[in-house]
Formats: sequence, C-alpha cells, structure tokens
Amino acid sequence: MELEQSRALLEKNGVAIAAISYDSREILADFSRKHSIGYPLLSDRASEVIRRFGILNMNMAPELRSYGVPHPVAYLISPDGLVMTKYSVPNISTV
Repeated sequence: MELEQSRALLEKNGVAIAAISYDSREILADFSRKHSIGYPLLSDRASEVIRRFGILNMNMAPELRSYGVPHPVAYLISPDGLVMTKYSVPNISTV
C-alpha cells in the first residue's frame, strides 16, 4: 500500500511497479480492489519465482499457513531487463 502512495511519482519518472505474492489471484484481486492498488499483483502460488529470486523467508516453518512468504524486496530493473539494484529487508520472521 505504501507503493501505491508513491506510484504516480514513480510512474512520472518512468518507474513501473509490480508485486509478487504466494497468494491466489482471487485474494490479490480482492486486496487490490479494497486498497485501490493500481499496479499488478502477481500470484506465485508455489513460490517458484520467489525461490528462484532467493527471497523465500526460511524463518517460516513449512507447516505454517504463511510458509512461502517472501522477504520484502524491491528490484530496480532497467528497460532491457537487467537488475540494477536490489533493496531488501533481511531476516524478518513471524511467530
């Protein structure tokens, strides 16, 4: 939701936003409607992309419903698809 507050300024400066979650498309669509999110929310149900990006939060026990949640990360990607910068918050755990 914080990204949504900055979206207009970011887009004005040529920055596109997308977010990825292990939540279903339906959950993400509902969240997007409720919070007026104007950027794509992508569903990664099996956390395959989350794993490939190396951002799976391993502090979550596999038996927890929240297992598969990624660490909060932002990537700055160039127009030709190269990752320029990665901003992350490491070691967030949920009890």
